[in-house]
Amino acid sequence: MDLPPLTVCASRPREGAVRIIVRGELDHLTHSRLVQVVAQSCDGCEDMVIDLTDVTFIDGGGLSALATASALCGGAKVDLRVDGEPPLLTRLLDLTGLDLPRSGDHRRAEATDGPGQEP
Repeated sequence: MDLPPLTVCASRPREGAVRIIVRGELDHLTHSRLVQVVAQSCDGCEDMVIDLTDVTFIDGGGLSALATASALCGGAKVDLRVDGEPPLLTRLLDLTGLDLPRSGDHRRAEATDGPGQEP
């Protein structure tokens, strides 16, 4: 069985920061890819951003992956923020009450920016 298309790429834009870009369908068949990348990226990380701008679909499995990512980051003392939130995710977060740090309300927004750039 072919999995739905999903790409999860991590980069380190500066020391102590990780940016994870997710593209495609984040669902019950693909969510483990995001969890794996988050778990592998926590070491040496202080600030992590998960960019969902290019997510085309998200279901309960994707929401579970984000909750797991939040728990992994919390356990590793990594500040997490979710950017580029698709409208469906906003609705799921509102319905479930899952509290994920989102764009605009994060204490350390500089995780995606280099020195001297505006967040």
